[in-house]
Amino acid sequence: MAQDLYDVLGVRKTDDHDVIKKAYRKLARQTHPDRNKDNPRAEKRFKEVSSAWDTLGDKEKRELYDAFGDVSTKPGFDANQARAYRSATSGRGRSVNMGGGNVDLGDLLGGMFGMGGGGRPGVNSGFGPGAGGGFGGSGFSSGFGPSPGQDITANVVVPFDMSVLGGERPLVLSDGRNIKIRIPAGVKDGESLKLRGQGGRGQQGGRNGDLRLTIQVQPHARFRRDGLNLLVDVDITVVDAMRGGKVVVPTLQGDVKLTIKPGVQSGQKMRLSGKGVTRRKQTGDLLAVLQVKLPSQLPDDVLDALQEAYDADVVATEADADETVDA
Repeated sequence: MAQDLYDVLGVRKTDDHDVIKKAYRKLARQTHPDRNKDNPRAEKRFKEVSSAWDTLGDKEKRELYDAFGDVSTKPGFDANQARAYRSATSGRGRSVNMGGGNVDLGDLLGGMFGMGGGGRPGVNSGFGPGAGGGFGGSGFSSGFGPSPGQDITANVVVPFDMSVLGGERPLVLSDGRNIKIRIPAGVKDGESLKLRGQGGRGQQGGRNGDLRLTIQVQPHARFRRDGLNLLVDVDITVVDAMRGGKVVVPTLQGDVKLTIKPGVQSGQKMRLSGKGVTRRKQTGDLLAVLQVKLPSQLPDDVLDALQEAYDADVVATEADADETVDA
């Protein structure tokens, strides 16, 4: 029997979307393969969590899951057909008399779409001519035209470097398929991608559904993004700030040397043209944010000399203060 998706995420059926989303993100971070190298159990758990979120994170899919259970998550499931049969059997509970005994509605729906709803795969409905009629693994056998496949939604966690430079990412879909997806250069956190024909399989010649991806970009330890520009903090000494010099600046394409002019201030930005994000033939810059780092200790005579070197209006004196407060 399939595990309840609400139990997989550790939430209740009555919880709202934000609660479920928060629970998913926490579990995804804990079980992500990048954080659990060579840990098959964590990888399996990550797949279960991602599959549960694919359904419960989508309003329409969640409604179908609440109505029909695990069978609604399978490729080829047709909500309109399922509703029609549910309507036709309303008032009879989940058990339907098919002439040869009672059949559970979940099993019936499973048989309709070739997946077995309650642990008995491929229950024959008894409809249609002969033993081979009715509903088999390919859906309805007669009386219905082609049925399109379901769209599949998934979240894809992408390293920061890949979101800027592009690349390929493996993905396990809720139906068990393993595919590789191409991440375009410059993709943003929260952006959606659509892969036509990569969703659920169509039935009886119907078109395949689409695969809809939501990108989640992992934060970087050093870089951050502002539009097409990248920012990175670069530490320099007081001496470099006053005298000028050269400092090594990291970029996603490799380290470069940057010349610092005398007299720079902490927080001042220096631009490296063309070292930012490229997207649709536009490329941003890399902004090196200079951070002047003070030494842990200096002799008193050096401190006195530094104090004298400041302009008179830079530092307020004790006489200028209206109140003394210990911070």
